[in-house]
Order: sequence, then C-alpha cells, then structure tokens
Amino acid sequence: MFRFSPNPNRAHLISRREWGADAFEEARRQDKLVMLFLGAFWCGICRRMDETTLSVDETITLLNAYFIPVRV
Repeated sequence: MFRFSPNPNRAHLISRREWGADAFEEARRQDKLVMLFLGAFWCGICRRMDETTLSVDETITLLNAYFIPVRV
C-alpha cells in the first residue's frame, strides 16, 4: 500500500491501477474513464488530497465504481 501522506487517511481504499497499457485496456473493456492522479510524496497538496477529498466515503465509492483510477 502506497500513501503520499504519513497522516491517517483512507485514500488507500481507492483501487488504483499501475500506469501502463493494462489500465487503459481495462478502461476500454469496462467502458470507463481513466482518472489520472499526478503527484509526489513531497507535495503538500497531494498529502492534503489523500487526507481530505480522497478519504471521503462517497469519493472512494464513486472512483471505484465509475473510473479506472491510476496514480503516477
């Protein structure tokens, strides 16, 4: 499990895929959009996103149901 923020959060519950052709093929097969997250472990805004928006139950559920999440 990879986390940008060392603080407690629930962002790891988002079923992220590895960057690559497999993620895009899965999106095509399931007719879903790819939700691309660009970030860095040293980025304060990325950490805050993990701790806030990406830890909300509704956000986690929607991302897992309607998108193929990929974090780079």
